[in-house]
Amino acid sequence: MLAAWTDPNGKRIEARDISVLPETPAWFSAWANIPKIEAEATLVLGGQSYGKVTMMLTSAPKINLIWHAFLSQISIMLAGFLLILSLTVLLLRRGLRPLHTLAAGAERFGKGDYSVRLAPTAIPEILPSISAFNNMTQEIEMMLAQAQQHNAELQDSESRWRFALEGAEIGRASCRE
Repeated sequence: MLAAWTDPNGKRIEARDISVLPETPAWFSAWANIPKIEAEATLVLGGQSYGKVTMMLTSAPKINLIWHAFLSQISIMLAGFLLILSLTVLLLRRGLRPLHTLAAGAERFGKGDYSVRLAPTAIPEILPSISAFNNMTQEIEMMLAQAQQHNAELQDSESRWRFALEGAEIGRASCRE
């Protein structure tokens, strides 16, 4: 609060109460747009003018309250944002883990491990991909086993034909003699 008396000659005498100083930054006070409260009256007693009395009230206590409420709201919003960010990261890591597993399985498969199978996951969006991957690896493993079996049969057949041809050559040679 500021009280000022201006005598009839224009001399100003002030009395200040500075017990409550504003703690808020000037930009916040300007942003909060809290009006300055001021009253002025001419002091007349018995028909004689004794000057003007001016009273100005400070809104520092209220601005301080608003400033602290603003800071607490910002703190709460920041804490909420960090909590949401942390939960988002955790959920993404949990959700992406099966994709990393699928990629690792595909890499092992690409390096020749045709027996790789992936465990089902609790995330329903990933289940079709894992199921398709497991079916693909199982089909390819069966096709490779069949190809190896056919290869073994062909090698056996080839060795029998070679033996037969060698026997026929020996028989032809002995017939000529």
